[in-house]
Amino acid sequence: MPSGKHWKLRGIPPTSDEKMKVRHPLPEDWAGLLDKELQQVSGIPGAIFCHKGRFISVWNTKEDALKALEKTLQLAKIVS
Repeated sequence: MPSGKHWKLRGIPPTSDEKMKVRHPLPEDWAGLLDKELQQVSGIPGAIFCHKGRFISVWNTKEDALKALEKTLQLAKIVS
């Protein structure tokens, strides 16, 4: 989703009762990283931030956010 001049990637809760969980968390090795550290680990140049809870991340462009989504889904074995 757009967020100012950046894009956010946000996890969806598995049910309405489990609002603090996400169906497919962002990769574990991204947790709590910022800028260059996240760029290096994710391989995505537009990486800005990944929350330590792995439910939200921020990216420079829509394309960067979509790359992050694809990597997350691949790790969850949803996309081949």
